[in-house]
Amino acid sequence: MRFRSLATEICGSAVAEAGSAPYILTMSNNSANPYTLEIAACERPAGHFTWAIRRHGKLFQRADRLQTTEEAAERSGLAAIEKLLNGHER
Repeated sequence: MRFRSLATEICGSAVAEAGSAPYILTMSNNSANPYTLEIAACERPAGHFTWAIRRHGKLFQRADRLQTTEEAAERSGLAAIEKLLNGHER
């Protein structure tokens, strides 16, 4: 799969600072895929990251745990999308 990054400013229910550089991963090579993964840095606790999955632009699923690195949040979010794509939709 191929991903492209876009800016966003969402972190859970709080709005992140503009300089925190959150981004969105989209499945750009598959127009039939309705899911978007957003990774965002959280203000509290500082240095933690979260993810949210949107389906057709609407919030569908959110991380239940904060991750200590951006990469860990991305891996966790991508694993959740894989479950959705394999038919384990909640």
